Amino acid sequence: MVEITLNDGSISIIDDEDYDLVKNRNWTHSNGYVISCAYPEKGTIYMHRLINKTPNGMSTDHINGNKLDNRKCNLRTCTHAENRRNNKIQTNNKSGYTGVSGMRVHQIGELL
Repeated sequence: MVEITLNDGSISIIDDEDYDLVKNRNWTHSNGYVISCAYPEKGTIYMHRLINKTPNGMSTDHINGNKLDNRKCNLRTCTHAENRRNNKIQTNNKSGYTGVSGMRVHQIGELL
């Protein structure tokens, strides 16, 4: 296991064999994810997608929910829908369930 120090001082962990993939880039912490910029040719590079070799159209799930843990044992390729299923409940959630949204009074009236 290798610890990568990000620009903001955060620590990301990766497997030893992935060090050569990430060592020549500056990595930062943005929206919880570890990213690097490769402008103009490739745009934003996500460390978890690079290490997992995630194909276009698919997502990479952090199994333990820690986006700084980019070891292969913590990454799995999945669809976007599969990845959304294991999201944490939002702090402003009133129902206690994921995927449930409230209706405004005027919307309820339209249903009647």
